[in-house]
Amino acid sequence: MFKKLFEAVNPWNYIEEWLLEVGIDVVLSSQYICAIAGMIGLILYLFGCNKGKTVASISPVIYVIIRILGSVLLGI
Repeated sequence: MFKKLFEAVNPWNYIEEWLLEVGIDVVLSSQYICAIAGMIGLILYLFGCNKGKTVASISPVIYVIIRILGSVLLGI
């Protein structure tokens, strides 16, 4: 009886579920975040900011890394 009660009110279950949901949302929305960052980087590069070139070229790499980590850790 106490085991079921402890499992029902265990805060670690809620924290684990929340972290999994947040992780899945981050992995699934990383495509849009990286696309927006890449577009901003391209616009900055077109207006003469040399740092924009590195942001635009690194954005797809960051997306691939996030997808790989998401598939390995979260099984998406």
